[in-house]
Amino acid sequence: MSRLRAGHALALAVALTLSPTPALANGRFPASSAVVLVPDDPDFVLARVSFGLLVSRDRGKTWGWVCERSVGFSSSEDPTYVARADGSIAAGTFTGVRLSNDHGCSWTGTAGFEKEVVVDLAATDRTGFLALASAYDRQTDAGQSVFRTVVFETHDFGRTFAPLGPPLDASLLAYTVEIAPSDASRIYVSAAKRNSERDYAGYLFASSDHGKTFARHDLALVAGERSAWIAAVDPNDPRRLYVRTAGGPETPSRLFVSDDAGEHFRSILTAKGPLAGFALSPDGSKVWVGGALDGLLVASTRDFAFEKKSSVQVQCLTASRDEVWVCSNEMSGFFLATTSDGEHFDAKLHLQKLAGILACAADSTTARECPAEWPSIRRTIGIDDVAAAPAPPRPPPAHRGPWRIVLLLVAVGSTMFWLYRRRRR
Repeated sequence: MSRLRAGHALALAVALTLSPTPALANGRFPASSAVVLVPDDPDFVLARVSFGLLVSRDRGKTWGWVCERSVGFSSSEDPTYVARADGSIAAGTFTGVRLSNDHGCSWTGTAGFEKEVVVDLAATDRTGFLALASAYDRQTDAGQSVFRTVVFETHDFGRTFAPLGPPLDASLLAYTVEIAPSDASRIYVSAAKRNSERDYAGYLFASSDHGKTFARHDLALVAGERSAWIAAVDPNDPRRLYVRTAGGPETPSRLFVSDDAGEHFRSILTAKGPLAGFALSPDGSKVWVGGALDGLLVASTRDFAFEKKSSVQVQCLTASRDEVWVCSNEMSGFFLATTSDGEHFDAKLHLQKLAGILACAADSTTARECPAEWPSIRRTIGIDDVAAAPAPPRPPPAHRGPWRIVLLLVAVGSTMFWLYRRRRR
């Protein structure tokens, strides 16, 4: 990258990080927070961003943008996604599950499921997934909040849903759901309860009968922590799972592992700040974690001796068989990248090279809803050309002023000469 391009990338990153005014219409800075891989199709990749969804059909060489309105969610949401090799995508939103069967071009809802606030999805097999719905329900006469939390399952990729069992504890708000890859009868749900303004309690629900019943286990939270998130279930041992805590923007995360299906937890890492990324290798042998303050760390699951590999500002991590996808920002040198060793990165996307709206049929929701929003998005992230072709280096600002004056004088002179000739005629 030339000095000019490097300086422009740095300026953009600083502006996105430090600007006191909203960078997007939804009030959020352009950021990535999840990468979704499709096991049977390594070329099909999704990236959740703060301004919609990015879709790649060539393993990250090019990306197309899908706006929030096309998917069918509001700007305050970060939907969870699952996808299949045939181009089907499901998005968990605050108004149920949204579905696409054409790689993200057109989206529809599931009839009768629109009132469910879906907070997480977990794939079960090629045609099914779990949908965790959890939301405020009502308030008791004593002023206590009552929530409704239900785990639903679909066997036809979101066309129909059925609850696995009765609602969970009504005093808790749930956050994540996971199913053991090696044993479909093992399902886990994380939840939390607010006891006071600064006091929260964490819980893990574990089922060994595919969600018919759940056992509740306590997960002690410390000051500043507000919730517990299931990071992953071991691919070989259905009783081993990883949980990370979350709180405010400055609250350090803790990472735990349980070897007995959540009855007991042991702490394996206390981070410097929030851990925005976690990835477990497909064979269960390595754990990758990261955040803005901690960089990228990796450890063997034999001893959990974490080693810092890089200082990149991690915003998400997703592991495939031979590499790890990393979300970051241009201050780290990329928006999305892959790495095999945590030290060297293959950039998969720089925001300024985003190709534009996802290529779709004219009657798709993306073709109808997104063109009106794209100019604003393009200006915000600094794309000069609609097709996102790399722009040629521009002269430094200091040299633009004199040339603009010269051109202006030439234009004025030409106009005056033309008027003079006209009068002479």
